[in-house]
Amino acid sequence: MRHVHAGLRLTGNEEDARDVVQDAYLRRTGGLRRFRGDARFTTWMYRITANCASTQMPGGPETHEDLDDDYQIADGRPDQT
Repeated sequence: MRHVHAGLRLTGNEEDARDVVQDAYLRRTGGLRRFRGDARFTTWMYRITANCASTQMPGGPETHEDLDDDYQIADGRPDQT
């Protein structure tokens, strides 16, 4: 429950907080072997939760859209023919 409260503080929305915490638990499960014990487990888990919140919330890391194969990309360089 502690992580849901952390997610709520980070997102400001209960539904988003639950999504963030769910993602954090999934990442934790996959990364458990990498936990070195340098910090408390709860500190490590909070960091995962915070990282998940920053990637899922607006204003987080930039996202991109895949381009169609037929999408024309403008080339501003002069022709070299």
